[in-house]
Amino acid sequence: MQAVESADKQPYVGAWRGHFSNSNRVGMGSCVLIAPQWVMTAAHVVKPLSEGAEDRVIRVTFPGKISRVAVTAVVHRRADIALAKLDNPVTGIEPVTLVSTILVKETHG
Repeated sequence: MQAVESADKQPYVGAWRGHFSNSNRVGMGSCVLIAPQWVMTAAHVVKPLSEGAEDRVIRVTFPGKISRVAVTAVVHRRADIALAKLDNPVTGIEPVTLVSTILVKETHG
């Protein structure tokens, strides 16, 4: 019950499932919708997409049975974080709110 409640409160959190077409390997994880066609996830998940690999399919699912496929990615060079572009924009779900203020004051933490 709590997972459903959490999904209702945070519909921008998606689950991804990666499949390698030339093997039985499957990976699973999560991502966050930051724009209608972009999610943030771990770099190790989508690095092959950033390098043009065509043997991996990463399907992202959001609450309400909204499903998309990651088609390309931008990976941070030194951290395990990446942005993945989806094949089509996600509609009906508001992306997570990002901080719009540049944090420069000591009081910002």
